[in-house]
Amino acid sequence: MGKNALFALCMSLFTTNVMAQFCSTGSGNCYQQDSCFMQSQVHTHDYKYATVYNIYKSSGVPVDLYMTIYSPCALPDQLPDKLDHITNLLACKKCSRPFIMLIHGGGFRTGCRSTTADECMEFAKRGYVVAAIDYRLGWVPGDEKQSCKNFCFVEKCSPILDDGCRAILKDSLNFAMYRSLQDAAAAMRFIVHHAVNLNIDTNFLYIGGYSAGAIISANLCYMNQQELNLAMPGAYTALGLRDLSGNSFTDSYKIAGVFNNWGCLYDTVYIKGVGDKIPMIAFHGIDDSTVPFAKGFPLNCTNGAYGYYYGSSAMYKRLINNYPNLPVELYACYGGHGIFNNDPEKDKRSLYRIQKAICFFNRARSGDKTQTFIQINKNENKIPYQELDLISPLNCTYIPVSDNYVVNTSSIKRKGKRGSNIANWTAYRKR
Repeated sequence: MGKNALFALCMSLFTTNVMAQFCSTGSGNCYQQDSCFMQSQVHTHDYKYATVYNIYKSSGVPVDLYMTIYSPCALPDQLPDKLDHITNLLACKKCSRPFIMLIHGGGFRTGCRSTTADECMEFAKRGYVVAAIDYRLGWVPGDEKQSCKNFCFVEKCSPILDDGCRAILKDSLNFAMYRSLQDAAAAMRFIVHHAVNLNIDTNFLYIGGYSAGAIISANLCYMNQQELNLAMPGAYTALGLRDLSGNSFTDSYKIAGVFNNWGCLYDTVYIKGVGDKIPMIAFHGIDDSTVPFAKGFPLNCTNGAYGYYYGSSAMYKRLINNYPNLPVELYACYGGHGIFNNDPEKDKRSLYRIQKAICFFNRARSGDKTQTFIQINKNENKIPYQELDLISPLNCTYIPVSDNYVVNTSSIKRKGKRGSNIANWTAYRKR
């Protein structure tokens, strides 16, 4: 073997080793509840990840979609066609990091990626590479909106409402949801294709969001093309395959976990195969009438205009029943759409959700199989952060136990004494 060939082989082996090395600690105690990077150390950059058509009201006009990356690692101005395996990884302590995509809400009609900036920053400060994505928006309700109370269908809520489109867009909610799934899939393929240059470990790809963003996340994880065709008739014919839209990348990926904030699934019957064995941590208000906590009509509709949706409670039950060793967590309290959903720097309860998700993913990576459901029987406005942390303390470290050790505290009811700040609560925990 010549010197050049030997050198190339050695560099290839070196590159492979570098690519495989996961940042187990990073800078400080990363992947825990507390920050290991300051905000000033987090890099951000915008990248175009897709060019799409079939935009509502402008189907013939191409539109570019962008994501914003937040990372403790330096980000290239442009992502090269040929991957530079060594340079970028050396710039980030010779290791790669877990990744999470966060998707904004807005009823598939409004919103943009910047609305998740605070949450993205909190994940990045704890060692993650994060992407906030835009996706195609727009749909117009028809006469069925008369039975959907208190959901924003009026003109001032969106510039895209147009009565002239109602006749041809009766099923446009399904179309809007399907387009968003195409865009999220294109974004994930883009991330995997450029993972080396973005210092991402593709073994640990997570996805999450809020409201519509959580719906996108859940349906992307737990529904395949055949199931989408059944649930959204006509969408495939009009819009094409979910995984062949927006860009030419064909990289495959496996989601390692879902961060579900008041989201839902078309039907939990779709959670059935080995490929659907994906850990989930969820937060949901019991009184949510926009996205039901269990099974119900979405968008405050009284006549089932959009069918049944299956919320976080139904998803949790299906997951633990089908996969006894799958880590799953659900946190619920009395409240409407979007519990503990303020600026995480101003409201520690919102930060608690993020910290819980980071701890959940960290323990799952270590082999934790705990299944937990905690319902706090109080309104969210009466639950301070200290009470949340008392009922379910933050715990990012998994301590392995023997296989025959099981804790099964089903339907525990605990009432605080007079003057106590402990809520009435119900918990289910199995390990």
